[in-house]
Amino acid sequence: MLSLGSSVTPAEVYFKDLKQGTITIQKVKENVVTSLMQNEPNPFTYNTKISFEAKEVIPVNLRIVDASGKLYINKSFSAIVGINTIELTNADLPESGIYFYTLEGKDFKETRKMLKVE
Repeated sequence: MLSLGSSVTPAEVYFKDLKQGTITIQKVKENVVTSLMQNEPNPFTYNTKISFEAKEVIPVNLRIVDASGKLYINKSFSAIVGINTIELTNADLPESGIYFYTLEGKDFKETRKMLKVE
């Protein structure tokens, strides 16, 4: 919890013309998607899971590319409130190597790296 007060020093602000102004604090709207988690397990051989948390029902897009930029997955779906999990198998990512997954939604875009080994 954040608490502000002026018991030690007064809370004041001055403009270029030396007129005194007021200080206000506004809460910034939080992202609807709060976190994209690292896939588990990582590295993986056969299956892995990618999870993220959403604060409301929203459309999101998951893109997975390899290190050369080749697109393997480009999936749009509706996230539910809470933890969302996408399971990937050998059929989704058939080759060993480094992959990058990007989750994009309302006011949110984050990319993480994962490694598939034989």
